[in-house]
Amino acid sequence: MRLVQPWPEGYSINPGSPYGWRVHPITRKKKFHHGVDVALPIGTVLTAPAAGEIVHHGSGASGGFTLIVRHADDLFTVYYHLAKSSHLPKGTKVKRGDPIALSGNSGASTGPHLHWEVRRSRKWGDTVDPVGYLGREEIVVEPAVDPEPEPEPVEEIVVKPEPGRPKPNWSPSAALARGFNRIRRAVR
Repeated sequence: MRLVQPWPEGYSINPGSPYGWRVHPITRKKKFHHGVDVALPIGTVLTAPAAGEIVHHGSGASGGFTLIVRHADDLFTVYYHLAKSSHLPKGTKVKRGDPIALSGNSGASTGPHLHWEVRRSRKWGDTVDPVGYLGREEIVVEPAVDPEPEPEPVEEIVVKPEPGRPKPNWSPSAALARGFNRIRRAVR
């Protein structure tokens, strides 16, 4: 199943907080990061990345206000550090694009952001890299290019010698050379 990003356009995953092993920004110890972080202003509207059902909302010391949405039996999205508990009660069905929560800075956080996970179950730690689930509609846009103007036809100038006279030896470079030589002789 493809998911759309739950945060608004113009924001992206922090390259320093990808899925996988990293140095934790608070403890400074190497720790596995089970999601991705996106820096967002507090109160930014987050939307459902696909149709689903709210299966958990609450709070904890580390993740702060938390929301879990089930999209399939083996696909859950998790949202940590929300501004407040989601306005949607457990069991609410959502469609792709429905507002589900507000980003915040709750729990153990170094600044306003969304920590977003994709899990195979509700169980903590049963995560997969969420980037692989983010679908992008492929839109092919041809660049607007002005067509090159047709080159004007070049007339070839053919100098025909008069009958009985030799063919003239003329070219732009030969004419310049003759002019240069005339000036040079005059200066001496």
